[in-house]
Parts: sequence; C-alpha cells; structure tokens
Amino acid sequence: MTSASGMQRFAALAPFAVAKAAANAIAMQVQAAIASRHNRRIVNGLTELDDSLLRDIGLTRKELDSVLLTSKTFEDPSSKLAVKARNGKNGLAELSLG
Repeated sequence: MTSASGMQRFAALAPFAVAKAAANAIAMQVQAAIASRHNRRIVNGLTELDDSLLRDIGLTRKELDSVLLTSKTFEDPSSKLAVKARNGKNGLAELSLG
C-alpha cells in the first residue's frame, strides 16, 4: 500500500519524468531528421552515376528522379529506393499502393 508521503514524492517527480520523456522524443526526432538529411545527400549523389551503374544496383534514372521529386523535405528517400532496388519493376507498384 502506498503511503501519503510516497504519493507526494511521486507527484513531485512526475513532471520530471514527463520532461525527460519529452526531451527523449525530441532527441529521437532530431536524430531522424539528421539521418534523413544525410541519406538524401547520398541519394542525390546517385544522380551523378551513369545509367549502367544505376542498373547494376537495380535502379533506373527514372526511378531515382521519381523518388527525389516525390519525397517530402524531411522524408528519407533511401528507404523508397531500397524497395525499388529490391523489387525491381515491382517496386513501383508497391510504392503507389502504400
């Protein structure tokens, strides 16, 4: 059974727990944004490859351009490209459904 003083201590610590959880959530969002920006730079670098090298990794220039144009600013385009490369032409159908 919890005593009154135990409940008071819990009530006093609860705001700190909420603040810590909020800080952790913000930190995770910042990390995700940094990773997304990094991956977007790498994907943009793929545009420098010639078509035969893109084919070697399972992509076409059209797919690459499409992903870059349709990805939102803070969205990581590399996950869409991975699906396309893994599924070949089926990746386009899968992405348009989801």
